[in-house]
Formats: sequence, structure tokens, C-alpha cells
Amino acid sequence: VFPRGPQSSASGAPAVTFSWCIDSIKCCLFFQQLELITPFQLYFNPELIFKHFQVWRLITNYLFFGPVGFNFLFNMIFLYPSSSLVFSLGNFLACL
Repeated sequence: VFPRGPQSSASGAPAVTFSWCIDSIKCCLFFQQLELITPFQLYFNPELIFKHFQVWRLITNYLFFGPVGFNFLFNMIFLYPSSSLVFSLGNFLACL
């Protein structure tokens, strides 16, 4: 995942990839581990977004990968190289 070490990979990553990974880690650590918020307050629900104006759900569903653990680690390991590739090429339609 990090061919030249984690520091050189982080500094060479596109800003979108770097901030997405860091914000995902912060979201999971601050909200889930400190029990400030439940996952049911973060998931995407169009009814709650448009009728109750809970617009944070548009962003937090992309940041929250579940509790910190083995699955979270693998999500971060796969998120970083795949999003780095997509955003460094500038071909955002490759995600579809």
C-alpha cells in the first residue's frame, strides 16, 4: 500500500484522498468510540434529509465505515489506493 513509506505516500496523495481518509478516521474515533453519536444518526435517509433538514447525512454516510476494528482497517487500506488513483488521474467518472 505504501511503496515509499506512509509519509511520502501521504504527502503525494491528492488532497481529496488525504482529507477523506483523515476525516473518516476522525469520524469513527470521535463519534463511535466516544459514543457521542450513534450510527443511526449518520446513515443516508432521504426522508430525514429533505423533510427534517438533516443535511449532515449527505456527508457522514461517506465518512463512517463502522466501528474501529479489523473491517475498518481493511476499508482504509482499500480506500486510500483506489481513491488516490481516481483523483490523481482526474477521471471522476471511473468511480461509476
